[in-house]
Amino acid sequence: MRTSPLDAPDRALLHTRQPDERWSTVRLVSAAAALHGRAYSRGRPGTARALAVASLVGSRGAVLLATGLPPT
Repeated sequence: MRTSPLDAPDRALLHTRQPDERWSTVRLVSAAAALHGRAYSRGRPGTARALAVASLVGSRGAVLLATGLPPT
């Protein structure tokens, strides 16, 4: 009988922290994007640029976390 490489204990470990981390990352990216818009509209280009870069870097992190999740 062939067993899956993801037996029950391993499958439970995969689903414990990654989805929470992914959603936390998405929330932080969304907040940075919203703050970027607010800073840009108030005429603060330096702050807006820093928040835009933070949002882009965070988006990459969210995508990397999402691609590491097993298909459901």
